[in-house]
Amino acid sequence: MQGLAEMYFTTSDSYFKNKTLGLLDDFSNGNIVGKGNFISYFTGGNALVQAAYKGHDKYKETALRTADRMWAEQNRNRDGIMAPPWDEVKEKNTFFADIVLTVTPYFLYSGLIADNKEYIDYAADAVIYAYDKLLDPTSGLINQAIGCRRMPEGIKTQDCWSRGNGWFSLALV
Repeated sequence: MQGLAEMYFTTSDSYFKNKTLGLLDDFSNGNIVGKGNFISYFTGGNALVQAAYKGHDKYKETALRTADRMWAEQNRNRDGIMAPPWDEVKEKNTFFADIVLTVTPYFLYSGLIADNKEYIDYAADAVIYAYDKLLDPTSGLINQAIGCRRMPEGIKTQDCWSRGNGWFSLALV
């Protein structure tokens, strides 16, 4: 969905633009209810909030209601960083690189729309947290996760997952 939104804002193809807005309309009005580890996925994720930020006012109410719900209800690790709803997240203080892509743009755009400094600061804090926790000093890349399901607390995966580094880079931009 985020890729669709990114393409939407760079293309002049009216067919593609109409299809993308149709999907976002379906998420916004509840005809499509997404699934996944984050509450924002249910209503179109970063694509919807990005469209709201870039002037599609019809998505603002859904985007901000979702941000507020995510802020209040989304599972967090012990450090306060939003995380999937798995039980061991707090027990092992789990964190994954892809959380940055889910959390950072959503709260940055929501914060800018609502002039909510707490959301904007949280978006920045999530990126800094990922960098501090997952940076591999040897390669300069981001490891995939710390304390994930099969690993003890505090132990990072040994892979610098290319998809996760891409997501981290996109969140930085």
